[in-house]
Amino acid sequence: MEQIDTLSGKRVAIIGFARQGRALARWLPTVGARVLVSDSKTAVQLGINNDDYPNIDFLFGDQQAELPDDVDVVCVSGGVPLDLPIIQSAVARGIPQRPAESAAVAHGTSWHGLLCMLSIASQRTCL
Repeated sequence: MEQIDTLSGKRVAIIGFARQGRALARWLPTVGARVLVSDSKTAVQLGINNDDYPNIDFLFGDQQAELPDDVDVVCVSGGVPLDLPIIQSAVARGIPQRPAESAAVAHGTSWHGLLCMLSIASQRTCL
């Protein structure tokens, strides 16, 4: 039976572009996700060459204050404060959030039912 990945065709925003964020940015397109990366630092501060991440949109520095309307899922990197306006905006809009590490452990083309949500109380919980 063919597995259908729940992220295929979804617009996934990665908040924080350190190790976890970069790993996700490489993996998510392989399962058909459309990726947006947001980080408070600039591309120069992060040492990023956009050509290394084709077909990925970036919001750096002050650009990251607002989450685009087309985002379906937000993956939050471990070191990112959960009270950032961009994350609270996602919570207010009802956009599902997953800790970045939960996405990184996915195997093949399936999430294996792993749905980790960010609680409004700013604690990471897995349902």
